[in-house]
Amino acid sequence: MKVPEFLFPIVNPIMTLLLNSPLHGVMSGSILVLYFTGRRSGKAYSTPVRYFDDGESLVLVTGTDTGWWPNLVGGVDASIQLRGSRRSVRAQAFKPPAPEVAARVIQMLDAHPADAVYMDVEKDSAASRAAGKPVWDKASLDAATQKLVAVELRVR
Repeated sequence: MKVPEFLFPIVNPIMTLLLNSPLHGVMSGSILVLYFTGRRSGKAYSTPVRYFDDGESLVLVTGTDTGWWPNLVGGVDASIQLRGSRRSVRAQAFKPPAPEVAARVIQMLDAHPADAVYMDVEKDSAASRAAGKPVWDKASLDAATQKLVAVELRVR
């Protein structure tokens, strides 16, 4: 189920509160809070985001139309609230057509198949049935990677 865009201003503060509370375990297995400073404004920002751990970094995927990721282009120091604790990270955003975007989108979809609806990626039904797991439609995946940004977080 896709959460309507107009609800995010209500849902995000609730998620941030939950992820910073002792009840974080309900969501912290797949959602973290990213804290960063605005590049031009110097203002402190936070946003809850879905992540997956590839063993070397935490990876986030967001749309090019969201306003927060440009603050991370070129790499910046930031922090996250992850599984009940605050950690320092080095955050780096990759925008299309960087090769990191397509690879990270596939990894995110494999880790969280339900997010396909947010990325406008469809399953290849026949290939998925044959493989016994989701196989992503190449055309929709190619189109999606032009509208998505991959963010890598390296915990310090």
